[in-house]
Amino acid sequence: MRKTVQIKEVIEKEYPELALKPYQYDQIDEYLSLLQQWNKKINLTAIRQYEEMLVKHVLDSIVVFSRNCSFLTFPASIIDIGSGAGLPGLIICMVQPEFNITSVDKVEKKITFQQICKSKLQLNRFNPILGRIEDLINQVEYKNNYDYIISRAFTQIQFLLFYGIRLLKASGKIVLWKGGKWQEEYNKVSEEIKKQFYPPEVFSYQFNKIGGKLLCFTLKTAHPLK
Repeated sequence: MRKTVQIKEVIEKEYPELALKPYQYDQIDEYLSLLQQWNKKINLTAIRQYEEMLVKHVLDSIVVFSRNCSFLTFPASIIDIGSGAGLPGLIICMVQPEFNITSVDKVEKKITFQQICKSKLQLNRFNPILGRIEDLINQVEYKNNYDYIISRAFTQIQFLLFYGIRLLKASGKIVLWKGGKWQEEYNKVSEEIKKQFYPPEVFSYQFNKIGGKLLCFTLKTAHPLK
C-alpha cells in the first residue's frame, strides 16, 4: 500500500469531516519521511516508526479539527511555543493552509529541520523562529499579535498563561494538548494570572488506544505592553 493511501485511510477513519485534498496527504507523507531521515542523524522525536508517527504526531496534532471541537477558527494568526519538530504547527498548516503560523523553538537543529520542511512542502504561511519565548514576548512585533497560542510539548500551564497575556489579542485563546493530570498543573497557577482568563474549556479525545485532553483558555482583555 502506498503511504499516501495509508495516510488517507487513517485520517478519514478518525476525521471524516476534514476532506483533505491529495496534495495535503502528499505533504504529510513527505513530512513523515523527512522526520524519519533526520531522526537517523539527530534526535528530533523519540518516535521513529512511520505508522506510530502517523498516529502519535499527525492524528494527535489534528485532533483540534475534530467535529465536536471548535477551539480553532480561521483565518487566524497562531504562535506554536516549544514546537520541536514542528508539532503541532506544521501539521496544522498542512491541514489548514489559511492559518499564519509562527513556530518557536530554542534548539537550532529543530528550527533548521522546520525550515527545510517549509521549503520542501511550500508552506508559505509557516514561519520558524529560533529563540526563547521569554525573549520574544518583549519584542514589539510579537506583543498582542496573535489570535492563538498552541503547544503540545511545553510543560507548565503557569508560564504559557503568562506568555499569553503578552502575546494574545483581546479574546485570544491558548490551546494546549495535555494528559489526564492537567488539573494538578493548573492548580499551581497563581490567582493573579488565572483571573486574566475565563475558566478553561476541556475537550477529551481517544483514538487508537491513545487519548488526551485539549484545553482552551480565553484571554479576557488584551494587555498592551509599553
